[in-house]
Amino acid sequence: MSSSHVAGVAALVIAGGSATTPSQVRNALQETALDLGECGWDETYGWGLVDAFSALNWPLATTKTVNISIDLTPRFKTAGKNVFTRVEARVSVGEPGALIADATILGRWSSPAADADKGSTGLDGVATLTSDQTKSAMGTYTFMVESVIINGLVYQPIGETSDSISIM
Repeated sequence: MSSSHVAGVAALVIAGGSATTPSQVRNALQETALDLGECGWDETYGWGLVDAFSALNWPLATTKTVNISIDLTPRFKTAGKNVFTRVEARVSVGEPGALIADATILGRWSSPAADADKGSTGLDGVATLTSDQTKSAMGTYTFMVESVIINGLVYQPIGETSDSISIM
């Protein structure tokens, strides 16, 4: 029965004028489908569940989103009288019900450790990114996920996209 739904949505996309060639119609359907299984095409779900509303608004609706959560943990190191601080951000990347391995996370730290960071999730769908080390342990460390790349596609992070921890 799903093929008749997809054919109907394809006809609506053509009638709406946002896609007129076979490849445009295919792209509109594939890029806007709700991915149900592994990222991209898979044997169980194909490209996923057809999304008529998004397909009719293609190419405007091609921004994909992915759920993010962040946990911050401070790490301290003492050398003589000096205390050095780093903060680890454990970033979980996942779509509803499943964490995603091999996702690339692009983010940034803000004061007192201001730098850009990049890391990849492991098989557990979690990446650990570490701030630059600072000599002063005092301050509020903030990490923000700016984007996530999965199989070469850039996803907009949603959910807990930033977290802060204050060290006094």
